[in-house]
Amino acid sequence: MRYQSVNLNLLVVINALLEERSVTGASVRLNVSQPAVSNALAQLREHYQDPLFVAVGGRMVPTELAQRLANPIQEILGRSHLVIHERAGFNPSNAIRRFFVAVSDYEGTVFMPELMRRLMTVAPGIAISLRLTLAHAQLTFPQVTQILEQRQNDFVVLPAILGSQIHPREWLYDEHYLCIAWAGNDHIGDALSLDQYMNSTHVIAEFADSRSQGFEGDALAELGYKRKIGVAVEQFTLIPEYIVGTRQIATIHASLARVFAQRFPIKLYPAPVPLPALSIIVQWNRIRDLDPGVRWLVDQFREVAIPMRESPSTARPVEP
Repeated sequence: MRYQSVNLNLLVVINALLEERSVTGASVRLNVSQPAVSNALAQLREHYQDPLFVAVGGRMVPTELAQRLANPIQEILGRSHLVIHERAGFNPSNAIRRFFVAVSDYEGTVFMPELMRRLMTVAPGIAISLRLTLAHAQLTFPQVTQILEQRQNDFVVLPAILGSQIHPREWLYDEHYLCIAWAGNDHIGDALSLDQYMNSTHVIAEFADSRSQGFEGDALAELGYKRKIGVAVEQFTLIPEYIVGTRQIATIHASLARVFAQRFPIKLYPAPVPLPALSIIVQWNRIRDLDPGVRWLVDQFREVAIPMRESPSTARPVEP
């Protein structure tokens, strides 16, 4: 399509270059050859009379003009996506469509499988592509907005305190915390006391080159507790690997702990210190708010979350 002699497909190319910051990355994203991307960039430079990108340290850095173009281009592409997918109605039983959902490995383990099982029953033609985000503790407000706008995700699932202020949201559930220990840990019996908790070595999730921990770590620090760290990992799902066969313990999301208890020989305990709940939401790009497929999938997110809304205030040790 051309508008005043400009091929509007070139906007897709410049958007990919803004995201990937390399011709190679853009060509892979667009599934075209590198010469095709280079040729498109040459046309864009000719049209705008600006280099648009300059090479700095092996990466393509956008010029001031390219940076100004980023948001308008995202707006245009987002609205074109809506126009393309607009229908008189949305029938999930025969719809053929793929949605992109950004999640951490936590939501990818405890929530998204339940959503996928539901979709396979009510909408077998709907596919989900998961895109792992940075861990929650690493995210910032601008990055969350970029996840929806610049990375072209349909949804992002994350804690409410990290949510974007400019995109719609739906509350899903409140997550609580439990402690886990190896079933063969002879230092802990049927209950986990505060003394045992503080004297044990902990496996924790730690991110951003050891500069931040999970939200439970921030809460413990605010309460004046400092854990003895034995192992730090950058993925929540790695934690039980360093619990089993040791006397180490961990404090993790309750729903994730229950998944682990089905897969590993571990016991679950209430945390001996009061930890605030973590509210989990789903967000979607405001441009797609009227997309009937998006609105339908928001309803599915909500339905899947209902069983997770019961507050697990207590937990007894679970035998393997």
